[in-house]
Amino acid sequence: MDGLPGTASNVKQPLSMMDNIKQQVLEVIHNLNWLLEAHDSHVTLIKIKGNQVSIRCIGHCTECETDCIGVAFKERMPGIILIRKNKIS
Repeated sequence: MDGLPGTASNVKQPLSMMDNIKQQVLEVIHNLNWLLEAHDSHVTLIKIKGNQVSIRCIGHCTECETDCIGVAFKERMPGIILIRKNKIS
């Protein structure tokens, strides 16, 4: 019977390691885009392969010396390798 406590239809499955990484990456990107919006810039996820995270940075912040994007990822996810594809608007 579906819907009974303990049946497969209502038991939460643990996130896979890849899903967990993707969720963390999307949270970092979401928080970054709040800041970058004021500078006519934003970040999008291209792909995740193992511990390599490819992002696209668009706007003026891609050339910024403070590197807020890199710092945010290093602080929240120090074990990843960040690969950037920049596009200056």
